[in-house]
Amino acid sequence: VHAKADADVVVPVPDSGVPAAIGFAQEELAPFAGPGHWNDPDMLVLGVTAGWEGKTRPTRLSQNEQIVHFTQWSMLASPLILGFDPSTIDAFTRRVVRP
Repeated sequence: VHAKADADVVVPVPDSGVPAAIGFAQEELAPFAGPGHWNDPDMLVLGVTAGWEGKTRPTRLSQNEQIVHFTQWSMLASPLILGFDPSTIDAFTRRVVRP
């Protein structure tokens, strides 16, 4: 897996499979999710994301990876925390998060 780990946060690189790996790693935690509590695999890295320095940049995920990323987090019933300023949303990302 090609990724940078920093303080328990994984920054994916193109076609790395990191979001999918994180999503599938939640399987063992599934029994703990239910009314009033949920598993939180991390924020969604869609569209234009903000880095640790406060600078924004386009996500390193391909469009297909972004769709898989959002779909997995939805299937996990995890909080859908967007990692970008909603005022900067592009047309593709808008279709992913609000079809």
